[in-house]
Amino acid sequence: MDFEEISNVTPWIEVAFDLGIDLDASQVAEPRVFKSHLSWWDIPKGGRYIVSFRAPSDAFISLYRFFEGFFFEPGTIDLDTFFRWRNPSAEMGERGYWHHLASWWEQRNNPDVLMLCYEDMRADLPETVRRIAAFMDIPLDDELFDCVVRQASRQFMLEHREQFGEAPFRRLMSQRIGLPFEANAYKVTPGVREDPKYQLTAAHQRELEKIWQAQLANQFGLESYEDLRHEVSV
Repeated sequence: MDFEEISNVTPWIEVAFDLGIDLDASQVAEPRVFKSHLSWWDIPKGGRYIVSFRAPSDAFISLYRFFEGFFFEPGTIDLDTFFRWRNPSAEMGERGYWHHLASWWEQRNNPDVLMLCYEDMRADLPETVRRIAAFMDIPLDDELFDCVVRQASRQFMLEHREQFGEAPFRRLMSQRIGLPFEANAYKVTPGVREDPKYQLTAAHQRELEKIWQAQLANQFGLESYEDLRHEVSV
C-alpha cells in the first residue's frame, strides 16, 4: 500500500499522457500491469490480457455512477435522462459496451487472454486470485495469496478509498470541464442495489435486451449474458 493512488502504480493507457505518466517506465514489480477500456482491435499488442465482463444493465448503472461527480454534478441528471443521452443503441457501431465485448469475445480461444465475469469475481474472489496468478505465472504462496485476497476485496478498498479513488484523473477532468473538484467523491462505493434512483426501468431493460440480440446473439449464438457467463466459467 506504499502508493498515493492505485492508477499511479497500474496506469490507464488512455489517459497516461494527460497525467504525465510514462508507459515505457519501469514499474514497482514485474510483469508490468496496465489498465484499459480499449477493444481488442485497439489495445497495444504483445502482452497478456485479462478482460472482465459485466451484465449490460449493471455496467450501464456503473457508467452512470462514474459520470456522476466526475463529469456532471450529482443530482443534476437522472438515470433516465442519462440513458437517453448516452443512447445505447448508438453504441452498436465502433465504440461502447457492445463493440468492446464483441472484440474480446472473438479472442476467447486466445491463450494470452483470460476472461472473467464481474459477478463470478465477486462471488469467489479467492478462486479469481488463483486463476489470475496461474495466468500470469506468478508463484502464489499462502502469505501472498491471503494478502491479495484481502486487499482486492471491496471492503478493503472502501477502507482505503483515497488510494482507489482516481483522484488525479478526477482533478484533471474537473479542470477541463469546469466542475468543482470533490475530494470526497469516490469510485469505490458500497453498492446501490436498493436505491431507486439507480434502477433501470423495464423499457431500459428491453432496449438493452434488443441490442444484445442484435449484436451478440446473432453473431455469437449467445442468447443472454448468462450464456456468456456460463461459457466463461467452463
